[in-house]
Formats: sequence, C-alpha cells, structure tokens
Amino acid sequence: MAVETRDRVQVPLTQHGVPVFVRVSVQVYNTQAELDILVAALAEAGV
Repeated sequence: MAVETRDRVQVPLTQHGVPVFVRVSVQVYNTQAELDILVAALAEAGV
C-alpha cells in the first residue's frame, strides 16, 4: 500500500492490525514544499 500525490511524492504505508505505519525517508535535497505536499496527501488519505 502506498500514497502517491499528483506531484510524484510517494511513501509506502504498512498496516499491522489497526495502526498504519508511514515510512518516510528524507534527505538534504528534499524541500519543505515537498514535505508539505506529503503531509497534505497523508491527511487527504486519512493517515
């Protein structure tokens, strides 16, 4: 399972029982705008 935005930000989701785990890998080249897109996409997906 994964969340992918229109802006090609992709993050895998793992579910073990009820909680959903988000595995995020951030590097020095990631911008604040990209992180904001990710946070908005996760909120839109209900994660």
